[in-house]
Amino acid sequence: MLNSLMAVTDVSGPITPPNIPDVLVTVLGVVNTLLFGIAPVLLVVMLVSAGVKRLMAADNPKAVQDSNSTIMWAIVGYTVVLLSYLIVRLGASLLGYDIDGKPGLSL
Repeated sequence: MLNSLMAVTDVSGPITPPNIPDVLVTVLGVVNTLLFGIAPVLLVVMLVSAGVKRLMAADNPKAVQDSNSTIMWAIVGYTVVLLSYLIVRLGASLLGYDIDGKPGLSL
């Protein structure tokens, strides 16, 4: 029995930790993919809420300005998410890392 346990736990060669750049690229890829999936939903929610706020504003210029600001920042936020997605993908591809298992330049 002891021999079988030793055979199972026998490690040939040193155990090395994962390569830090590989782990970093993987984490950035996962976070980027999650943000890229959630961002359109948040954009629609923000645009609808700003539209409702604008409809309810009537003649209140402060409320109209707030709804315009919400629309602008929702679009700016979505643009930032799109650009971050493209920058991470392009950077990883140019450095030779493969984020999603597809060979070559995968944007």
